[in-house]
Amino acid sequence: MLINGFDVEIERKKIKNMHLSVYPPDARIHLSMPDYLSDKDAIAFVLDKKEWLSKQIEAILSQERQPKREFVSGESYYLFGERLMLKVIHTYSNMHTIEAKQGVIFLICSKDATLQMKENYIKEWYRKLLFDKLTPIVEKWQNVMEEQNVTWQIKQMKNYWGSCNIKRRNILFNLLLARVPVQYTEYVVVHELCHLKERLHNKIFKQYMDFYMPNWKERKQGLNDFIALTI
Repeated sequence: MLINGFDVEIERKKIKNMHLSVYPPDARIHLSMPDYLSDKDAIAFVLDKKEWLSKQIEAILSQERQPKREFVSGESYYLFGERLMLKVIHTYSNMHTIEAKQGVIFLICSKDATLQMKENYIKEWYRKLLFDKLTPIVEKWQNVMEEQNVTWQIKQMKNYWGSCNIKRRNILFNLLLARVPVQYTEYVVVHELCHLKERLHNKIFKQYMDFYMPNWKERKQGLNDFIALTI
């Protein structure tokens, strides 16, 4: 829906309040709203937030951007908040290995490896490292929050750092968390586990967050400020 020059993606669902978000890298605007509200309600809400929207869009569009990945030596990649340089070493073997040391990611692969193959190698490398990093964090907070019998997976997602299926007690974590500092990933873990106690982002949910992670707002802001670049 086009509202006062803003192209707004609207999602209606069973929630109590409206939630307006602006996502990098292209400043896409998303409005979640209760399913019983009308288009007029959406328009009024967006117009009331137009100054905030303009600031968010300007901030996102002015962020540093990396060019489209070609998976060649010299490109930079983030690993748990640290910026590393990629070094590609071609061989005649069909095997591949990836290792990070002294600020460099060494990708050793066949000289015939395609761009898609190199992308897949790096994604799977990220997935393994993130799994190893998440495992003790999830176990720690499951115990602290007394939320057992929880399953979780890693998936690349466009719009969310995490997602919780309450009925199945299953949590999805965004593969891109392999790029961000660990304290922000820990915030996402606590956030999703809190949804097992309260589905909505309401006062009760925020009370749980305040109780388990008093500085969650600072971590959330830090995560939002971190440059979300595509792998």
